Amino acid sequence: MPQGGSLLASPLGQSISANEIRGFFQSPVFQLRRLEQIPAHLAVVGILGAALYSPVFTSAISDLRDFTLALACFVLLMAWNAPPWVVVIVAAVGGVGLAVLA
Repeated sequence: MPQGGSLLASPLGQSISANEIRGFFQSPVFQLRRLEQIPAHLAVVGILGAALYSPVFTSAISDLRDFTLALACFVLLMAWNAPPWVVVIVAAVGGVGLAVLA
């Protein structure tokens, strides 16, 4: 452990305490840097959403029954925290069922 009860030691031999680390992450400069990154994150989410919607959603969801199956799988995954393999099996069985009914 570095001298003086500190948590970390820098390459220059200075010690850094936990309070100094905590103070850095609570500083206005650090918070401003985090706020500057938000538009970039939103742009990435928008691009990924558009990439998913255009080829996948428009070709896979053709009527209300398809949308209902996709929504049920989404609820299974997000709200009920079902394992992904269960959601895949439910989607496959539901897809076969929709094909047989059509």
